[in-house]
Amino acid sequence: MKSPKMYLSIVLFFLFCIVLTPPLDAQYDKDFFYLVGQIGTTAYHGDLTSVNTDQPFFHLGLSGGIGYVLSPRFSLRTEYRRGEYRRTERPSAEGYWRRHNAALFLTYDLLKNRSLTPYLLAGGAMTFYGTYNKGEQELLIDTFFGETFGPAIGLGVAYALSDRFSLTLEGKWDFLFDDEAMDEIEGDLGFDAMTYLSAGLRINLHKTFHPISGFRLSGPTRLAELEEGEYTASLIGRATEPVTYTWDFGDGTQRTGDRVIHSYTKEGTYEIKVTASNPRSSLERTMQVTVYEPPVPVIIKSISADDLTPETYQTVHFFADVEGTEPITFEWDFGDGNKSSELQPHHAYNTQGDYTVTFKADNSEVAGEAGVQTRTLTISVQEPDVIFELDVMVNFDFDSSVLRPEAKEELDQAVEIINQDPTITRIEVAGHTCDIGTAAYNQGLSERRARAVANYLIENGVDQNRLVIVGYGEERPRVPNISIENRQLNRRVVMIAIERE
Repeated sequence: MKSPKMYLSIVLFFLFCIVLTPPLDAQYDKDFFYLVGQIGTTAYHGDLTSVNTDQPFFHLGLSGGIGYVLSPRFSLRTEYRRGEYRRTERPSAEGYWRRHNAALFLTYDLLKNRSLTPYLLAGGAMTFYGTYNKGEQELLIDTFFGETFGPAIGLGVAYALSDRFSLTLEGKWDFLFDDEAMDEIEGDLGFDAMTYLSAGLRINLHKTFHPISGFRLSGPTRLAELEEGEYTASLIGRATEPVTYTWDFGDGTQRTGDRVIHSYTKEGTYEIKVTASNPRSSLERTMQVTVYEPPVPVIIKSISADDLTPETYQTVHFFADVEGTEPITFEWDFGDGNKSSELQPHHAYNTQGDYTVTFKADNSEVAGEAGVQTRTLTISVQEPDVIFELDVMVNFDFDSSVLRPEAKEELDQAVEIINQDPTITRIEVAGHTCDIGTAAYNQGLSERRARAVANYLIENGVDQNRLVIVGYGEERPRVPNISIENRQLNRRVVMIAIERE
């Protein structure tokens, strides 16, 4: 008998392959046929095994069969096998045993859905045998032709090349219980045995079924009311066709297809449920979409100013009436290089002239390009109607608000001008300073000097109800405070006609 090390090696090889093989991305079908063709070596194990040991132990064998898959693990296989073996007890006669084997096996897959699947075989075989002359291919007349029956077992492994094709490697053993039938010798064991080690190709007559292993969803997760969104589903890996997709959008709407268009009529959060199905498998995936009210692009209903013809240094209050979805940003460009981001800003012009004021409202962050609007208006700045201007450096002591005698002489001229023009109903008496000192101190100083001038006017007959007393500190310089001379010009008290009948 041959050493059992060979069979142990085969078993260990199968186990090694099983551990390393990855899962098969498929699920075997059932109720279909397959074909198997194999080539290998056959060996005789019987009472003549030890005779003439110089003769070859293994000989060529060919086989073919057809199987029927009963379930994902069980199948039936019928097989025809042919092998030739040297009659070791009669080498001089050039005699060969020629065996024809018809077998029926039940196979069982040890693992499901693996690229490399080991399986067991068990069944029975009817063996027809006879002695032939190798050269003449004739049955030798001094021998007989007969048959014997016995059980058969085997171990195999199949490696899937594709949906239809697999490579196979098998070892099968036939036990012949008519001990004399095979070699005409009755031995101690009471049976003879035949070994067939083979490799071959299995051809499935029906494609392997691939269940849906995964699919991905894509599409917008935020939509405005009535905004159309495109959603797609795509397979991950292979799956047996046809694959259908059923979409449930969570608002009572269902659609089918791998690409769908949908819109929602009401804001809220919706769960999209998608079911992918093929003949015998299905898989579900979900995603959420938030539906919001569509943004309203910004609309500038109007812009205005409380005075379109102000005087220099007069504070102008600007207004804008705006509608649209938040957030909205604002920008006023006053035309003199100054800007503001307030909705209703204040601004004063230092120089006479016409200025184009531009207002921009922007909510493009939520409304896109339509969310930008601009409006313009024109401001015509006039020089103030100055009645009289007093140089405080001449008419006040340094850091003082007490009028000097020569200042009173000049103010008498102002009294005469005011009293001779009754059309002037409101007069602003405004004090100004340069930028030396703190702003707070200069503000107080300008107010005290304006009050001193106003008091003198009142004492000399000017109706106090016609006077408005104000101090501007260093805020309204006549000229830039960049020299001694300029700072002197900015220290003044100005009387301006702000109302006339």
